[in-house]
Amino acid sequence: IHPAVDAAAVPELAVTHTEYPSPDGTQVGIFVIHRADVTPGPGTPTILNGYGGFAISETPMWSPLIGAWCAAGNQYAIAQLRGGAEHGEDWHHAGWRGNKQNVFDDFAAAGDWLVASGRTSPERLAIAGGSNGGLLVGATLTQRPDLCRAVWCAVPLLDMVRFPQFLIARLWTHEYGDPDEPEAFAWLHAYSPYHRVVEGTVYPAVLLTTAEGDTRVDALHARKMAALLQHAAANGPDRPILLHQEGRAGHGQGKPVGKRADEYADVLSFLTNQLT
Repeated sequence: IHPAVDAAAVPELAVTHTEYPSPDGTQVGIFVIHRADVTPGPGTPTILNGYGGFAISETPMWSPLIGAWCAAGNQYAIAQLRGGAEHGEDWHHAGWRGNKQNVFDDFAAAGDWLVASGRTSPERLAIAGGSNGGLLVGATLTQRPDLCRAVWCAVPLLDMVRFPQFLIARLWTHEYGDPDEPEAFAWLHAYSPYHRVVEGTVYPAVLLTTAEGDTRVDALHARKMAALLQHAAANGPDRPILLHQEGRAGHGQGKPVGKRADEYADVLSFLTNQLT
């Protein structure tokens, strides 16, 4: 803690690690975080986060967003999905290319496990992810609109049929597959969130955040998904579909503290409104 920060501003947090089963029987790790004096229950507002790609492992680290969320008495969970490297390269390959659906199944199973184990309920659950994690929550939104009440989808890939055509995304065909190849097109189109929106469906409330200066994932993904959801969803005013595009910002790396604080304030306000 910085000397200028009151230690009482950062309460003692309890962090536990356990495993839950994915639909195919694979055991998936999950971190569950909450204030030490809180016992989570069906009424506990909860954010479920994940990534599941590019051999990136989800491990414990300090996050001001998690600290602020849990300090308010809420719960935060991080699933160690296939596609990462928590169990080596085989774990990565179990969630890439034609195996990508495993990642989405793992993530939805994490939400179901949190509910089934009495730690939260669907009306108190939000899912959150950015970049490849934005693809994750976009796919979960369209495949399992019943899973949760709210979604924060940050700097996301969402049109997986055209993704290599924009910015540096051509470099990621090794991870996802190349839609110009028939075999890869089949699996990409099957889960591409933009192509899986169904008119007349009641979706969770959604906050899509992006930045006009993003050089990695083009902001068009978030913009077109927001427009499609606003047109197609049968949501009432209590489940808005929102888009925030930041000016003079990029994918996230190097974002000034002030801009991060503003973004976190918006996100936490949105999720608090939806889950409480």
